[in-house]
Amino acid sequence: MSGPKQYTKTYHIRPNESDRFNELKVVGLIDLLQDMAWEHASRLTLSISNLMDRGMTWVLSRYHIQYLKPVLQGEEVSIKTWPVGIHRLYAVRDFEVRNATNEVVAVATSGWLVLSYPELRPLKPNALLKNVITAPERGVEDDFPPLPKIGEANVEATFPVRWHDLDLNNHVNNSVYPRWALESLPVDILQNYRCREIEIQFVGMVGLGEGAIAKAIPADPQNPYPVFHHQLFNAKTGKEITRLVSRWETRMDVNKFG
Repeated sequence: MSGPKQYTKTYHIRPNESDRFNELKVVGLIDLLQDMAWEHASRLTLSISNLMDRGMTWVLSRYHIQYLKPVLQGEEVSIKTWPVGIHRLYAVRDFEVRNATNEVVAVATSGWLVLSYPELRPLKPNALLKNVITAPERGVEDDFPPLPKIGEANVEATFPVRWHDLDLNNHVNNSVYPRWALESLPVDILQNYRCREIEIQFVGMVGLGEGAIAKAIPADPQNPYPVFHHQLFNAKTGKEITRLVSRWETRMDVNKFG
């Protein structure tokens, strides 16, 4: 079960992963990271399918992604992922993304919960992961403190849950929530700025027949580089489902924060 502590795979950025500026979208990057996590877990015989056979499942709880330099459609990237270890109830998995010239273009950390299935009660991951070889190096240093709630939002949008949004747990896939959050922002932000960093705290779930309300507020309206606090709510029950923080840079300053 131990398997290699690191797993690396090469991807070519496809049109559906790119935006109108021909750059890999941050939500496209999230899809690639999810694919890497799934493949490495499968090689460790710890995929969702493997766990469901044992009355358990994985649920992603935290993400912190730093998108340091744009990657263009058609370009090649190499993504490395590895299990870091256990932090509280989180199984921590980190990532590093390099371009064809070996520059680091993105780094990330993630926190995963092991739940009983189908009851979805939290379980301690220690026994499940006791034979997994880990590496203590971090893609992003993050202790996963709670992300901020927002007050009265000045940005709000409602999104339906579609059949193709669902995953193996029969709830909306984790990559959909940041799409909703970022899509709710004003067009001038999406047009003139690039998301360089995003933190996500998954609080609840939403399923078919429900919907999501995405709310956002500028964290510091005077900052020339926008920062938004986001919350998503179940449109049917009103319960909170996700918190996010997004940080942006102007497209002309793409190397400023590298």
